[in-house]
Amino acid sequence: MQKHFHKALVAVITFMTVAGFYMPIQAQAALMGNASVRLSNPKPVVGSKYIFKMTLGSTHNVKAIRMNWKSAATGGTTPTSLDILGASLFAINSGVVGDWTADVSTISTGITLINAAGAEIASGAALEWTMDGIVNPDISQRGDVTPGCTSTNNAGTGNGNLSAGTCFIEIQTWNNEGMLDGQKKDNVVLTYDITADVTMTAKIDPALTFVVAGVAVATAVGDANGTDDTTNDSTYNTLPFLTLTPNAIRLLAHSLTVRTNANNGFIVYGLMTTPLTGTSVAGNNIDPYAGNAANATTPQVWTSPTAPTKNANTGWLGYNTTQYSGLTGIANFSSTKWAPLSSNNPANGDDPHLMMEDVDQNDGLTPTVVSYALEVDVYQPSD
Repeated sequence: MQKHFHKALVAVITFMTVAGFYMPIQAQAALMGNASVRLSNPKPVVGSKYIFKMTLGSTHNVKAIRMNWKSAATGGTTPTSLDILGASLFAINSGVVGDWTADVSTISTGITLINAAGAEIASGAALEWTMDGIVNPDISQRGDVTPGCTSTNNAGTGNGNLSAGTCFIEIQTWNNEGMLDGQKKDNVVLTYDITADVTMTAKIDPALTFVVAGVAVATAVGDANGTDDTTNDSTYNTLPFLTLTPNAIRLLAHSLTVRTNANNGFIVYGLMTTPLTGTSVAGNNIDPYAGNAANATTPQVWTSPTAPTKNANTGWLGYNTTQYSGLTGIANFSSTKWAPLSSNNPANGDDPHLMMEDVDQNDGLTPTVVSYALEVDVYQPSD
């Protein structure tokens, strides 16, 4: 039997990093602690939420929070590829979001959240808020004239690995919405990374397991004129019909299973490489089943051979498959219908016999049973 793949399966998977990298560093003034910033999307030059968390070092009314982006922890410049002009306050755990005003005057001065009423937060209490609509900076190399978050993984200007770039945000809290001198309470500098995408690719090879198994005697298979049990054991590589008696049907079978991951499935063909001929007289032969005008595309109910001229349709060999539908070009297989089994040669343009087919993957758990029926009449020469 011949196995056939429609095509190999190749899968390409793209994997995008989604984890944000963040690391708090020591406050530069006052006692703000446990500070961090996390990005919902750390890719360069895309919109992201910035989720800020910190613990206040003293009890005071928080009336203003200033966020200022920098290219260095001390000094530095604002990354020119940063875009905060469309930012808005998404959530805050101190007061109602609508009580706060987000002031974005320029990128260089960052974002200021102002709440004139203020909200007293005790020392050691958590302060959390989320800014939405910030477009992340790009990843820059050291010395880049249009800096973003600077990569420390390159060997020098214009060279090296740009897998991630580091940026800094200074956070200040004030107890006066006008941020007058002497009213700043806490501040801290946070650092985070912008990370480049990682693309993952993989090719999945096609897999195919094909098994031919014998069928035991007295197993119910295809029905030929009321004979529907196998008349002898078969093995994976033998079909022993034994001695033929005129007008007594002999029935054997194979169990076929296919397991494959191929997207376009598989086809199993059956092919007789040589015709069934005599050993003492080469001209003695068994013909492919032709009863009721059966042919390769139109199986028919079994009928016994009755031809009066030896070796001319005095013996018939046919096959039946339990895959009654889904066989390309064969519409009417059933438990009682048989097609001719002949020694067609595909090399000569002949079509092999279609016995099993699937257009999708198959788990190989449900076998297809192919039955073989053989019958001769009294005009078939003994051999």
